[in-house]
Amino acid sequence: MFGLVKELVQVPLERKQKNASPLPYHGWVGPCSQVSLLYEGFGLGDASNYDSVKRFAQLMWPDGHPRFCDTVHTLATQMEELNKLIWLMIFESYGLGETFESLMINYKTLG
Repeated sequence: MFGLVKELVQVPLERKQKNASPLPYHGWVGPCSQVSLLYEGFGLGDASNYDSVKRFAQLMWPDGHPRFCDTVHTLATQMEELNKLIWLMIFESYGLGETFESLMINYKTLG
């Protein structure tokens, strides 16, 4: 994953700027003096959806970088499952395990 992040940071500026969003911090955020001149942020909404990751990768790389897509999608899916498991454990600790599934119908990760 770290090698892929390095490749992402090395993408030319004009391609990074294509990852735009009207929502704050959901697109590319370039270096700024208020945070750090070394900071960059890449908003990638709904990363557990392979098509979302693929659209992002096609903005950054002409070939769509399949290895990036597979790795990010797998990691995001695993993180989403871990998040759900943690929430289930919290609900169960309060004796609310039976209501968990009905609440998860509306579950949506940040994106």
